[in-house]
Amino acid sequence: MSLAVMTELEYVLRILAAGICGGVIGYERKNRNKAAGSKTHVIVAVSSALMIIISKYGFYDVLGEYIKLDP
Repeated sequence: MSLAVMTELEYVLRILAAGICGGVIGYERKNRNKAAGSKTHVIVAVSSALMIIISKYGFYDVLGEYIKLDP
């Protein structure tokens, strides 16, 4: 497997893990009759994971000679 495929697979696994964790939390809240159930928590968890992945890895192709990112 190439490095690019491994990286994409890692991204997908991270997003799936976030969705599963959000689903588990939402399922527990749904069973206790609390607000914001499974779907809401899955959406929030997946969108948070996507925002983190995009902000961390999404801008490496626009780096120029004089543009540097904070570590």
